[in-house]
Amino acid sequence: MSIEPSGAEIKCVLVDTEDPDVRWFFKNNTADEQMRYGEDFAEVVSSHLAPLFGVASAQVFFAAHNGIQGIISKDVAPRGHELVHGAAWLPAHGVPNFRRGDKFRKGHSLKNIRESLIGVAAPPNSMYPEELTAFDAFAGMCIFDAWISNQDRHEDNWAVLNPMVKRSDLVARLSPVYDNGSSLAFNVTETKMAEMLNDSANPRIQQWSARAKAHRFERVQPDNRRLGLVEAAEVALHLCTEAGQRHWKHKLSTIDLDQARGIAHEISQMSDVRRKFVNRLLTLNMERIQDVCLSTT
Repeated sequence: MSIEPSGAEIKCVLVDTEDPDVRWFFKNNTADEQMRYGEDFAEVVSSHLAPLFGVASAQVFFAAHNGIQGIISKDVAPRGHELVHGAAWLPAHGVPNFRRGDKFRKGHSLKNIRESLIGVAAPPNSMYPEELTAFDAFAGMCIFDAWISNQDRHEDNWAVLNPMVKRSDLVARLSPVYDNGSSLAFNVTETKMAEMLNDSANPRIQQWSARAKAHRFERVQPDNRRLGLVEAAEVALHLCTEAGQRHWKHKLSTIDLDQARGIAHEISQMSDVRRKFVNRLLTLNMERIQDVCLSTT
């Protein structure tokens, strides 16, 4: 075991006993005097929602380490590849104005990300048609973030799998999605969830979900306004290739929300209040995404 300093939390790196070339990252769950946060629920639920929507994702499971509750996430980098985070990829691939951690996320725009990914392939997963580009897959990630209310897709929360040796059969690929803990109302107390659920027709949940912003992307709107999550999904879809647009519109029009809502019901550790809130949020978010993205030309 070792410690990896990258990311929002310190992670323990665990070696798979059955395959020493495979690593797992343990992340502890957050708790303070006010509440027990729900990053672990968000990570596990999201890891099951992603393939349902057609997005390649890290494998995530509940876990405990030295008596601390959290999750383990399988390393998404296959053998022979290194994980190059966006923070390193962008300045090395044609984005000289990128500033890591800048207040306005300078350079971390969807257009810049698309340009930096030219020549990169989609993640190594058969769920992506061959004609999809890396940015097409990235756009799917943006739509997925809007669905799960993930406002934290910063430059270290996406990456490229770069071959460590030059071989004709090894190409750079966008990484599967990972680090989805800041989603699905992870930082909302269950008391607050219950209050919002008790409103007739759930108007407060609608208002709460509609306020979600793509905080980690550059403020390219007038007056430095942040993109909303659904707005970012629409922009990303518009920047896709025609094949990418067709693919994600098909996914949006055929998503099985009953199956999606069933995921939370399989998690015994989740309270009824959180389960109901998450499922209502997924329904409302998908309706908003469909309204915007299925009408995009």
